[in-house]
Amino acid sequence: MNEPLPPEVFCQQVPSVAEYVTAFRDIEPEMGEHHFRMLRAHYHAMDHTVTASEMARAMRYASYSSANLHYGKLGRKLAEALGFRLKYWVNSLADFIGPDEGLPHWLWIMWPQVGAALEELGWISTDQDESGLEESP
Repeated sequence: MNEPLPPEVFCQQVPSVAEYVTAFRDIEPEMGEHHFRMLRAHYHAMDHTVTASEMARAMRYASYSSANLHYGKLGRKLAEALGFRLKYWVNSLADFIGPDEGLPHWLWIMWPQVGAALEELGWISTDQDESGLEESP
């Protein structure tokens, strides 16, 4: 079996908007309402960027580990529909920057292709903030 793709390799071959649209349509019957809410929260976050802790708060999960689990499961479904095996499943939804780069938390940065696919599918309302994320003071 092929080795999973590390993030630095996947980021060089992120699928197109059309490929994401097709993959999302393929997995839509397997998606729960919480998956749609997570996608909306991530899309509406400033610069389409969240931490797992911010996602957990938006989803009213007890901790970031629940956000990792649920977003990772969605990422796996999506990656498999796209024909990828990834080292980190959430990478199918987002690029990430880690604490090793001087940040206190991992940042998930939604791929522009994912955001455009969500818009094309009509899953995102672009006229309002549905992130559920609290703004920093």
